[in-house]
Amino acid sequence: MFSPLPSPTLQAGAALVALVSAILALVWARVSSPSLKWGLALGTPLVLSYSLYWLPTWQGADPFEYSTWAPIFIGSWYIAGAAAASLIMGLDALRRRRRRTDRQIGR
Repeated sequence: MFSPLPSPTLQAGAALVALVSAILALVWARVSSPSLKWGLALGTPLVLSYSLYWLPTWQGADPFEYSTWAPIFIGSWYIAGAAAASLIMGLDALRRRRRRTDRQIGR
């Protein structure tokens, strides 16, 4: 049998969720529908944060104190991931706008 993975620290979890969210935001930026694009970009960090936090209990760790700390960890991890994904989506929107402007003036 395997031992459950330890829950990451507040900083490590935030960094991991932010990194994965930013990478996936690069993929979501290619979606044509703006509402779906932003929904995916902002929904992904929530799913990642929730899953990362509860992973040790799903693997058999004692869930005694996990529910008490869940809002703090999941919330702060989500904020880090949503900020990273929003930054990538905003930069992609700026890039697209510049490209569209350059095409209109004939560059």
